[in-house]
Amino acid sequence: MSDRNTKELELLALAAFTNTTEAFTTERDVARYAEILVLLRVTNKAGTSPTLTLKLYTKSVQLAKLFFTHSTIVNALDISTTDGTDANNILTAYTFTNVGEKIRMGYKIGGTVSPSATFGLYVVGKN
Repeated sequence: MSDRNTKELELLALAAFTNTTEAFTTERDVARYAEILVLLRVTNKAGTSPTLTLKLYTKSVQLAKLFFTHSTIVNALDISTTDGTDANNILTAYTFTNVGEKIRMGYKIGGTVSPSATFGLYVVGKN
């Protein structure tokens, strides 16, 4: 039995995205968690040399109403190997501590010739 409580939060439902400028998830309250695990699932792509950039943004409700960049999780991650089959999904996890009270993710698709990616983002909070 685990000695820590966990809760999974969906940041971005698995769907196709084509934005080549940064877009954002809704914010989530993570103040009660000592650690968060960000899960990325990429299941498909289109275009030439498609990439994905993810950033973690954080804010403290007490100190500011603006989000600040906490970490660039991946910068132009090559997602060209995904092809819609389970065998070629990209499943990655990133662990963070001290992320503040609220988080959101920024995401951007890169590449040429109409790049797109099918992906989802999830957070597991641990206290």
